[in-house]
Amino acid sequence: MVSIMHLSEVLSEEDLSRIFDILKHPLRREIIRQLSNKPQTYTQILKKLNVKESSFLNYHLRKMESLLIRKSNGKYELNEIGAICSQLVLRVKENVNISRFKNLQQMVMHLRLTMNTLQIVFFRL
Repeated sequence: MVSIMHLSEVLSEEDLSRIFDILKHPLRREIIRQLSNKPQTYTQILKKLNVKESSFLNYHLRKMESLLIRKSNGKYELNEIGAICSQLVLRVKENVNISRFKNLQQMVMHLRLTMNTLQIVFFRL
């Protein structure tokens, strides 16, 4: 098992940079928290995080896959590096509320609906 102290010996500089990039987003940190309890299906993660737009979740899972998480038997789980990162993530109290991300999602959905409506109106003209 790789310890926190030996991460720099196992990972390249590029991998370490990717890990820091992954951990900077609150939704990805919350995914790590969720998976630290137990492996979960896509649907379980979607419901627990209350993500309305599945494409957002897909994007974030893809960013994390292979470096921090893996999919096994239809469930996402932390790999060895992900488990080490979860130790850090679980110790840090989040000041940012995930609801800000949800509000952004709602705004994006509203903009999409507005754009679709405008396209229909202009198409008829």
